[in-house]
Amino acid sequence: MKQKFLKLSLHHLRNEEWYNFFLEFKSFVLQFTPQALGIEAQFAQIVTMIQKADDMLGQIRKSALTSDIKRFDVQRDSAFRALKASWKYTLSEPEPQKYQAAERLGIVFNHFGSPVNKPYNEATGAIMNFLDELRGKYAADVEMLNLTDMVNKLEDANNAFEAAIIQRNAEVAGRPEMKMLEIRHETNRCYYDITERIEALTLLEGDERFAGFIRTLNTNIERYKRSHRSAKKDDSENGQA
Repeated sequence: MKQKFLKLSLHHLRNEEWYNFFLEFKSFVLQFTPQALGIEAQFAQIVTMIQKADDMLGQIRKSALTSDIKRFDVQRDSAFRALKASWKYTLSEPEPQKYQAAERLGIVFNHFGSPVNKPYNEATGAIMNFLDELRGKYAADVEMLNLTDMVNKLEDANNAFEAAIIQRNAEVAGRPEMKMLEIRHETNRCYYDITERIEALTLLEGDERFAGFIRTLNTNIERYKRSHRSAKKDDSENGQA
């Protein structure tokens, strides 16, 4: 049976994680050499795209708004964790009405888990939906348990984060360079071209020439897959806490 590359959902990786994956991929190709792998032209293309990704990420990192984004992200994380801790405390309320209110809020907390552990954009949307529930169907329970101020703080922090992201995106969009999403899409395409070519060559020439490279890359892909499985498990466990 011919060896094949493991699949990895590249679009699920955050920018820095995605970039590191391709830096490692580049080093593996250089280790086994593009000539030996029969991908000289394809490798030259992906190296160009990796450099463009490096340039664009450098601009994003240097953005005056990046520090604000990180700060607002920390603030909303803290606001969410403080709200969740306060809700957990209300589960020990001796007064039946308050205890029942805390139980009902538990439905919302368990459903949304830990949205702050999600990627930036997903976290923003998840927190908005979480707040909609607290301000809608469960507003009376929030009020009864004196959690309204904490809910307000979480909303303020989430809004500040979203505003900083919008400003940063507008700043990046105004540049003539390829946008990061476009760079990622084109780099992913180059990667798939390379892996498909190598798999095709194994059918024509046998495994021996390519086995070491395929094993090395698959080991690295499995490491990324384990990391994401672990993150999802942690998120699930936090949601049931």
